[in-house]
Amino acid sequence: MAEKCDHCGRCCLSGIPCLFGQILFDITHDNPTACPACEYENNLYWCGIISHPLKWFAPLVGNVEWKCEAMADVARIYIGINDGCGMNPIQRKIILRMSEAEKALTIRGIDGNKNRVVR
Repeated sequence: MAEKCDHCGRCCLSGIPCLFGQILFDITHDNPTACPACEYENNLYWCGIISHPLKWFAPLVGNVEWKCEAMADVARIYIGINDGCGMNPIQRKIILRMSEAEKALTIRGIDGNKNRVVR
């Protein structure tokens, strides 16, 4: 069973976000990038597609609130909010290894994201 989402943001920031992020923002394996709809608030990452659907879905379905809310509901179900982490097992394994590597670098005083010594 999938682990419950802890809002770490790693799936959205991994370069290949959920299907909605891939479609809305034309993100592909050939052009990996963090999902622009990933929002950070109160030390947690949130899906902007779900929390601000009018902003993200209006260009697709028009500035019609109920349509945007319906799309957000579909996204919420697809992503599995409150049902567990939506990452596939391979993606989860890669991200967990990246996290372990970042911790190891930090312990050694190196900022893995910026490749510099942390003082």
